Amino acid sequence: AEVGELRTAHAEEMAALKRDLDVRSAATTTACEKRVEEMERSVDERAMDRVDAVTRKTMLVNARQRQEIENLHREGKELERAKAALVQDNRALRLRKNPA
Repeated sequence: AEVGELRTAHAEEMAALKRDLDVRSAATTTACEKRVEEMERSVDERAMDRVDAVTRKTMLVNARQRQEIENLHREGKELERAKAALVQDNRALRLRKNPA
């Protein structure tokens, strides 16, 4: 009878230990999954911050380049007008020198 009682007590103790292990294992698994999710979210946020920074820099560079292009276009038009005026002045001078 004593051996049977020991076996029963041992089985109950093993069952209690297994339940405790299962509970701790589940808690640890949940905590690890939560930590992994937090790390992934943090990585995603940092990546988006970097993307945003790159996007902002790109927008600034594009704005500067657009301004430079507009300035060059304006200078080109001014040079064309100046050339046209010089050509007209040159024609007028030639006509004065060589009247028909």
